[in-house]
Amino acid sequence: MMNDFESESQQEENNTSQNKVYVGNLPFSWGASEVKKMFSRAGEVCSVKVSVDRFSGRSQGYGFVEYASRKEAQYAIDQFNGVVVYDRKLVVSIARNDKSSKQPIVSEFDLDCREDRFLSLKNF
Repeated sequence: MMNDFESESQQEENNTSQNKVYVGNLPFSWGASEVKKMFSRAGEVCSVKVSVDRFSGRSQGYGFVEYASRKEAQYAIDQFNGVVVYDRKLVVSIARNDKSSKQPIVSEFDLDCREDRFLSLKNF
């Protein structure tokens, strides 16, 4: 139910952000495909975005994974937070909706949860 102060689009955005997890301390050699492979074990992955340095093209060591449901996102946090990958202890939590961030995120691929098919590939 929508209250007086929250528009329908804001509610939709809040629901989506609860399905999205932040993944920090990723190996710098990992791109979206490696992250997707690992995090698919927790549920249906809708999209993976890994932050990439615009000059070197190298991963900056963090990204976001969006799941089809809040339950799957929470399961991923429970399963992967604190897991050590290539001597790096992953930090996995619900993504904050911080619109003030100026850091560009490069999406290597996005999947449509409803149709479960490849939508786009972007390389910068």
